[in-house]
Amino acid sequence: MKAKKFIAILTSVIIVLSLTVPTFANQESPQEFLQGQTTAMVFHDFETGETHALAMRDGDTSAREVPTPRSMLSRTPSHVEYVEYGSAPSGSFFNTPGLDSRIAPTTSQVTNTRTHPYGSVVQIITTWPNGFRTVGSGFLWRNNTVVTAAHTLFSHQHGGWGFIEVNAARDGSFFPFPTLSPTRGAISMEFWQRGEAQHDFGFIVLNGSIPGSPLNIQSLADSQMTNLSVRAVGYPATAHPQNTMWRSTGFVVQPSLNSFTSSHFGTGGLSGGPVINNFTGQVVGIHVGSSPHGSFAKRITIPVVNFLLINA
Repeated sequence: MKAKKFIAILTSVIIVLSLTVPTFANQESPQEFLQGQTTAMVFHDFETGETHALAMRDGDTSAREVPTPRSMLSRTPSHVEYVEYGSAPSGSFFNTPGLDSRIAPTTSQVTNTRTHPYGSVVQIITTWPNGFRTVGSGFLWRNNTVVTAAHTLFSHQHGGWGFIEVNAARDGSFFPFPTLSPTRGAISMEFWQRGEAQHDFGFIVLNGSIPGSPLNIQSLADSQMTNLSVRAVGYPATAHPQNTMWRSTGFVVQPSLNSFTSSHFGTGGLSGGPVINNFTGQVVGIHVGSSPHGSFAKRITIPVVNFLLINA
């Protein structure tokens, strides 16, 4: 009787487990999962050096671990301009030449970096494994989380993940807040693999919090983006005095699915800085590069918003 009772209990347990635990055969493989419309990121622990990848689809409430692909970058992406920290010549932060006068940008130094939204803009100084140091920008999305361009965090050409220093609202030699460093972070898998400008974004979680009001992000339709008045804010390497915050106003010229072109001025060091909607004060893009025809920004999209909400 005891043996029969034990077998009955064991059978019940097996039935319950079969109903509650899905079998691998009924799940998509990681490769099949990534073939769908997913937002995938490569995560890095700055304290342990460990790296892994997560991905999620629109509507998901959690991310799924997937294999970390091999980075296919063999050179600096064409849209990226690395400027050695402290080496920029003295001079002014000039407007972009050759643009239509109607959309020619205006630039000016931010003289009170503690006011909103400028108190939530950060300078990022990256020391790469090969010893090269560069400057970039970013913005607070939470009091301990910075959104920036992926190429300020990871560079295949300079040896991989950098050692990051974050200075919020810096104004020359004045540091309103202590310098912080990240404990973990992530960059877009598409940038990790191919260095694409339209996927050049990432975030870092800091080892401390910065007081103030983080910036809100906003995803707009193409019709709302076209001709939108914006301003890019950050720490251009060509600024004089050095290590000062600047803003450049322009208009969105051409939006696409994951990025847009704007008439605001861009230069090395501004990468990762917010592109702000002048009407709402919300961030609609992340400056990632520039050319004689205008500046490029990673567009804030619904998948980007969802991924940050769940994982950052």
